[in-house]
Amino acid sequence: MDKINASIILLVAMKARKLINRLAAMQRVELYFMSHPGSPSAVRQPQLSLRGKTWRAILGSNVRDRIAGFGSTVEEALSNFDTQYLRALRPPEEFEESKCVQPGTALWRGRDSAISATESNSCGIF
Repeated sequence: MDKINASIILLVAMKARKLINRLAAMQRVELYFMSHPGSPSAVRQPQLSLRGKTWRAILGSNVRDRIAGFGSTVEEALSNFDTQYLRALRPPEEFEESKCVQPGTALWRGRDSAISATESNSCGIF
């Protein structure tokens, strides 16, 4: 009977630890949002999960439209998400002449549109 009781106590302790860690992570998310109220993560509130030792902040349901941030802490994942979100909104920086591309090559692909190189802008001349 002692082995069964010890197993039950161990199981309850493990579940309690997971619950405490989950609550602590939720508090850290709220603190991050309060510290960065206008950030993309605070506004869009991505789904947060832990895989192994890496936190993931993910917005979007499919791979094509998804924005994700990763980090070893909740705060790192949310900060990385903010960076990736803002990067996805910006078109690429102006192209240098040494970086000419062939006409028809996709230069930037956004959620609903793409910018392709044409004869007149294939060397960054817009």
